[in-house]
Amino acid sequence: MSAVLLVTEDADLSVWLERVLSREGHTVDAVASCVEGAHQVQRMLYELIMVDQTVSDTEVGGLCRRMRESGVDARVLILADRASETDSVVAFDAGADAYVTKPFRVSEFLARVRALLRRSNARSVGVHAALTMDIRTRLVSINDNEVALCWQQFDLLAVLIREEGKVVSREALETEVWGAVSKSTKTLDMHISSLRHFLGEGARNSRYIDVVDGGGYLFHNPVSHHQLMGVA
Repeated sequence: MSAVLLVTEDADLSVWLERVLSREGHTVDAVASCVEGAHQVQRMLYELIMVDQTVSDTEVGGLCRRMRESGVDARVLILADRASETDSVVAFDAGADAYVTKPFRVSEFLARVRALLRRSNARSVGVHAALTMDIRTRLVSINDNEVALCWQQFDLLAVLIREEGKVVSREALETEVWGAVSKSTKTLDMHISSLRHFLGEGARNSRYIDVVDGGGYLFHNPVSHHQLMGVA
């Protein structure tokens, strides 16, 4: 289905992930260093690049930055240690798209992979005359003014836009963005609330995102002006 590059020094993890991804129909190339990874992405076209944060030969954020500067626009997933989540955020700022924290369940990992691959071929998204989103650069702007969204807010908005006019359940949003359904309702509520705030919405003023009775959210476009390209 998709070409995946895996960068990890952990031979056991490499074998396990290759097996899991191959069962999903993906082709996987595995290398043991960021240097090899940097060379490989210049030779082959990948939809998804997974980088183990424990790779020791270079700083993962630096690898992400160099790939983006060289024009590589594959989705980048960081495999992070729980103790280094702060470093994962640094890598995200350098161009990574998401991270999962080890140890992770197969279902959580594959949910994150599927969500990233659904957006792997996406480009600019024109949503409304005032609101625009670029999937590749992960930039959102309103009236040409950039809106500073964190990665969770961006991914929530991308899912809602993709499903415009449909009610998206809380469980579906959590699975797409975080890889699993949370035991707490506060995380999703907090990010939706802050997203609506950044979009200029108030509790009683909904321009784009409606809160639906029964536990879901609906994106509606005030003016039909869609150019939703590559988002399936």
